[in-house]
Amino acid sequence: IALQAAPDFEGSVTRDALTDTSWQQISLQGQVLLVEDNPVNQRMARAMLGNLGLAVEIAEHGEEALALAAEKRFDLILMDCNMPRMDGYRATQQWREHEARQGMPRLPIIAQTANAMESDRQRCFAVGMDDYLAKPFSRKQLAQVLARWLPVVAKREEPVTVPDATATPTQAFQSLDRKVFAQLAELDPGGESGLIRQILQAYQESTTTLVGQLSRAMAESDAETLRKVAHSLKSSSANVGAVRLSALLAELESLGRQNRLEEALPICERAITEYNNVMAEIDLSRISQ
Repeated sequence: IALQAAPDFEGSVTRDALTDTSWQQISLQGQVLLVEDNPVNQRMARAMLGNLGLAVEIAEHGEEALALAAEKRFDLILMDCNMPRMDGYRATQQWREHEARQGMPRLPIIAQTANAMESDRQRCFAVGMDDYLAKPFSRKQLAQVLARWLPVVAKREEPVTVPDATATPTQAFQSLDRKVFAQLAELDPGGESGLIRQILQAYQESTTTLVGQLSRAMAESDAETLRKVAHSLKSSSANVGAVRLSALLAELESLGRQNRLEEALPICERAITEYNNVMAEIDLSRISQ
């Protein structure tokens, strides 16, 4: 499928001229509707979009997204694929039908999903999405995709000083990737907005119930619930740097999809142990921020 990116605007930076380093410095122009139900992913994506210079509104599911898109003008929709009430696939289909009935110009819709298989990409394009972003994504990856559809209007030349996000209490961190904290610090130079603390708190508050559902799904041999819960936990765990936990959850998601519950049991036990380690390290991290 050929992508038809937005044209360069007067005064914009030529995309072809951007070096690998300058992707970290560009600014974009436009108003984006972020459709995402996970509170951790919401905060991460909103911070990245704001750092890129974009105005952002949030919808938590497809029905809310359709209502907002009909009411207000957006330059782009960043659409999560798996959400309650109405998922991104159905919402995109309905919006494309609405555009056709009203004779409206095509609004770029970018899929964001934790599933990175080729079949998932094709499904996104089949329902009318224009581009694809695999979770978790970095600011650079987000900028590279959005720059195909939005004007690149500025480039900051001045260096940005960020705090030492690797500084921690004396206990060594083993379950959290400190590089992720450094990336978060780049979105909040000086820590004025307390972004790291907010994201860690959101993770703690939103995942406790889900982990309980994970255990119940195993106890009740509910493969579909296991798949759904593991999928939901997977991307938010990666976004706080819990990469080992995220990998275990990805394995659980796959086993749940295949109804291989006997194989899933020891993986689930390891995931819950790793989750407890992550929560303990998050407590230390929030104290140190």
